[in-house]
Amino acid sequence: RPRGMAPGAGDGLEPASALAQAGVTRYRCIRMIGVGSYGTVYAAEVVDPATGAPTDDTVAIKFLNLDKATRHMEREIINHSSLYHPHVIGFREVFLSRHYVCLVLDFAPCGTLLAHIRAQAGGRLPEAGRG
Repeated sequence: RPRGMAPGAGDGLEPASALAQAGVTRYRCIRMIGVGSYGTVYAAEVVDPATGAPTDDTVAIKFLNLDKATRHMEREIINHSSLYHPHVIGFREVFLSRHYVCLVLDFAPCGTLLAHIRAQAGGRLPEAGRG
């Protein structure tokens, strides 16, 4: 496997394999929703453990390459896992597969913040009212 490749980006490791390697059966990846320098993000449905059927819940799973893991990444995971705010994507859990740190986050169905900003007139979000 080429060093630093993300799942779905030519390294031969599919997200289902990474989940299976970690012994995780509660998620089923649906589609790739983003690729970055450190890994790939997939939308995944949450699976009912009793029936194996998908629930109505969708999450985002970030597959971060272990070979690119840094102290900065570790601190970011620790900080995000303890942060609860209505304007920050929720952190659900983290687990390891053989080649990836897998972060399970709330799914944002409207896309990324960057895409939302770019879609606004002038590439800016309006300021929130102060009251």
